[in-house]
Amino acid sequence: MNLKASLLSIGLVLFGGTAFSQALPKTDIPIERYFQYPLLNGRSPSAPAMSPDGSKIVFGWNNTGERRLDLYVMDFPNGTPRKVIDSAKIPEFPRQEDSRTELQKKETALYDGGIGGATWSPDSKQIMFSYRGRTWMTNGDGSGLESLFDGGVSISSGQFSPDGRFISYSDGQNLFRLERTTRRIKQLTFIGKPNTAIDGHVWSPDSKHILVTCSDSSKLGSHVMMDFSKERAAVVPIKRMWNGEMANDVQVGLVDSDGGIIRWIADLPHYMWIKELDFSPDSQTISLGWINDDFKQFTISTAPVTTLKKRDIYHEKAPKNYIPDFRPVIWSRDSKKILFGTDILDGKFGFRSVLSMEPNGKNITMVYAENHDVAALGRAKESDRIVLVTLGRSPLKSEITIVEPDGKRTVHVVSKDGMSTGVNFDDAALPLMSDDGTKLAAMASERSRNNELFAVEPVMKRLTVSQRPEFSKIKWANFEEVTFK
Repeated sequence: MNLKASLLSIGLVLFGGTAFSQALPKTDIPIERYFQYPLLNGRSPSAPAMSPDGSKIVFGWNNTGERRLDLYVMDFPNGTPRKVIDSAKIPEFPRQEDSRTELQKKETALYDGGIGGATWSPDSKQIMFSYRGRTWMTNGDGSGLESLFDGGVSISSGQFSPDGRFISYSDGQNLFRLERTTRRIKQLTFIGKPNTAIDGHVWSPDSKHILVTCSDSSKLGSHVMMDFSKERAAVVPIKRMWNGEMANDVQVGLVDSDGGIIRWIADLPHYMWIKELDFSPDSQTISLGWINDDFKQFTISTAPVTTLKKRDIYHEKAPKNYIPDFRPVIWSRDSKKILFGTDILDGKFGFRSVLSMEPNGKNITMVYAENHDVAALGRAKESDRIVLVTLGRSPLKSEITIVEPDGKRTVHVVSKDGMSTGVNFDDAALPLMSDDGTKLAAMASERSRNNELFAVEPVMKRLTVSQRPEFSKIKWANFEEVTFK
């Protein structure tokens, strides 16, 4: 036997004596069960939305832990979730030529995620959602289900106008509106240049104007790559931004709610990252928070609806490196102040805080600046209460902090050992709020529990239970929070 053969034999003996002779430790729950449907931890409520009057919450859910979500509604805060739309009963478009194999058909059904969430109409009576290629409308109790467009119309970004008369949406390059009573459709913008499209819009509170963003991707890099997802590999074209290339050319403008030519806000850079875009509550002024294309400067600009003449009212430069993404901007209810979030204080990076200023940029004052971060900033439509998500207990534990109109603070700890609202990439989700700000709910999680829906005001209590009975058998390891200085 040569040396290589001897080493191979010894290796096989050693390998067999360790790996193959040891069985996996026995547990109450087999390891593969953690990755199978129905999920042990269940399906958390998806995209919950509170009705404007605060009487109900709608969300996607499957309380069996299966993949496909149905639509649920519950009375707030004392109701129980009830299924109003069974996603399995919503028909798919027929296929004239169905070339799918039986396996592909089964996979389509297997990976159907169901109804992810819905939007309330301003009067809190109807719900709009998208599923299986259509946009649907139903009453709050699930009755009267009908599709807005009974065909394969590729609409996106559907929104109710604040007065409830219209539903605006993007289709192809342009913005359209559907009148809810007559079902008449009207085109509002008329973009025609190739590689250019309306990619976002915001209604004014008085429903007379629509703020739009328009992107031109003509300078976005065109490249090719191999596609190995099919039986025969192929070269396919792709578009993406590579280092050194220009991003999308972005413009911001205003169009009347009856449509027409877009009036653009002048003197804005065409290459920027828009962080916030909104109207003042009195519908007279536009506010825009944006970061330069080099990520080193942040600016808040305003423009009157009448003239669209831009004015830069706040500007900051990164003390080093880059401007972080956290830059929320909101208006006070009386339109006399702008509140914004920043982590640059006195020219240095610090904790994320909230400041206030007049619409002309004067009289900057601190609203919330502590030795911990603010993770979200918001305000209910018809309320003066400022709603924050803060990290006062730990970077791994959040709470809902409300700055009352008199300056006093109300703090709600929804999860003692976790996050009191949902977690985003670089910030936190705001709690759900009624328009008058008197009712609050939140998706809260802990280390040993996935997101669940909780009532926060006027009463604190858990509203949903998604976990399967087996979930209680899981044994959790201990942990300690570590801080690096």
